[in-house]
Amino acid sequence: MADYHVFEAAPEGTPPANFVHLHVHSDYSLLDSCAKLDDLVAKAKRLNMPALALTDHGNMFGALNFEKLCAITGADGFMAVDDSDQADFRLHFYNSDGSRGEMCGNGARCICRYGYENGLAGEVQTVETTAGIVTGRRVTERLYR
Repeated sequence: MADYHVFEAAPEGTPPANFVHLHVHSDYSLLDSCAKLDDLVAKAKRLNMPALALTDHGNMFGALNFEKLCAITGADGFMAVDDSDQADFRLHFYNSDGSRGEMCGNGARCICRYGYENGLAGEVQTVETTAGIVTGRRVTERLYR
C-alpha cells in the first residue's frame, strides 16, 4: 500500500459536489485503470465530493486500502457489494469506526441505481443486508427508493 499523506481539504468556499461517481476503477482492475486509490480519494476530497464508489472488476483487493483511506479522510463509512444467493446483491456496510453496520439506505439506493444503469438488474431489485433483504425500485431516471 502506498504511503499516505495528509489529504488537502477542498479550498475554502468550494460548494459540496452534488455528484457521486458510481463507476470508478482503480489500479486493482488491471485491464481497466491505472488510477491509484490515494489519488482518487485525494481528488474527490479536493472537489468536495460526498462519496466515491470503487467498482473494480473481478476482485475486492482494493477494498481494504479503500477502507483505510476512508478512515484517514474522515469518511462516514465504507460499503462493499458482492453476489448473493438470496437477492440481486449483498451489501456489506462498515461504520466510520470500523464496526459492522446493519444497513445503509442511501447505499442500497446507490447499488440499485448502479445495478440498473449497468444492466445487472431490473427496475425492481433486492439487496441483502445484515438487517435483512430490502427492495429497491427505480421511480424515475434519477430517483430510487
